[in-house]
Amino acid sequence: MFTPEPDTSVFIGNELKSQSGFLKREVLVNNLKPDQYLVLATHEAFWPWAKIVNVKRGEVEALYPLLVPKVIEVEEIIASSLLGREILTLFTSSTISNTSRISKASTATTTPGAFEYKKVKVWLVGNAVYAQWNGSEESAPKYFCVATLCTNPVLVFESFVPIRSFDFYPSRSDAIILALDTGVYAVEIDRRPYQNFYPLYRGQQPDFRISNNRVYIKDINYLAELNVNQ
Repeated sequence: MFTPEPDTSVFIGNELKSQSGFLKREVLVNNLKPDQYLVLATHEAFWPWAKIVNVKRGEVEALYPLLVPKVIEVEEIIASSLLGREILTLFTSSTISNTSRISKASTATTTPGAFEYKKVKVWLVGNAVYAQWNGSEESAPKYFCVATLCTNPVLVFESFVPIRSFDFYPSRSDAIILALDTGVYAVEIDRRPYQNFYPLYRGQQPDFRISNNRVYIKDINYLAELNVNQ
């Protein structure tokens, strides 16, 4: 398991296995018998992350916990400022997806309202977000397989209310950000139990855009940046 934050505690079931350090972020757990295990990553400043993992003999399971801050810094941007005017153009360019993204890591595809990052493509159909692996079958992430059934594409998230916008979580190909109803949320593409879902912002009618891995919020007349990479 690679933990993005130092001082992250890793539990297998109820047993503390290790804690990551400032320099050593990888946590290696050996000698697990083939079975199903609950893996938990906790840090006092971040929401806990959990996943049920099926350990098979002779196989290595690589895990990359999505750690989202419990308290996200929100920095208001004056809409009439130079930065504010630049950010507002991101919102006027698209209403469903961030086609004006500047990050070179992600590229628009021929599917309207679709993004591709590190060979994972996501797109919206109605109120549902789908993901597809565009690399070789041998290198496909395990979250494209649930139990013994492997599907490509997979349904990532289905909403009862319209999805205002969506995009990849900054620097992650296995998680997305959604704006719907009165909130902005982060959700894993990996639907294996548990599919972790986290709040990023609550407001009235929030929308978001991402530029250079920075998350910008527009909530009616309010404009701000969310620091999700604390």
